[in-house]
Amino acid sequence: MPFVKVRGNAASARRFSVWSLALWVVLLLLAYGGLQYLQHGDFPYLAATFVAIVICVGAIMRHEWARSAMRVVAVVLALYGLVSGAAMLMHWGDFEKMRQAALANPQFADDLTMMLERTRRVFEVALALKAISIPCLLWLAWVMGRPQVRAQFHRRQSRFSQG
Repeated sequence: MPFVKVRGNAASARRFSVWSLALWVVLLLLAYGGLQYLQHGDFPYLAATFVAIVICVGAIMRHEWARSAMRVVAVVLALYGLVSGAAMLMHWGDFEKMRQAALANPQFADDLTMMLERTRRVFEVALALKAISIPCLLWLAWVMGRPQVRAQFHRRQSRFSQG
């Protein structure tokens, strides 16, 4: 019984593809998000992130069951980014209100203004990343359904099957 299973035909060899690179990026971002949820004790989001990581790893390994599941995960993440981005935009005017409140307190105005500017920059970066990730995730969901990509995935063989 061989230790490593080697596929016989050259057609099954993996070639570089942008969608597989996108899967690795999604996996890294999911892992980072999972660490954030773990740090903040947000266990429902941590459990959902763990499920998404398992699906992403299955897609990287090109298991057929993970391809369709990854399409769903990509769409759900894009919708989550859209909804959370819209919620963030609803609070955009709050920065000016907080700045005015900070300036009204001259004793702490400099420190509060500096902290507020830093928070605003983080807010803007988060919005920009959401704006970039939404079309990328939708593209990933679309490309995972294309016949050329679908052909690169394989069904998991049972340990007990012959051959």
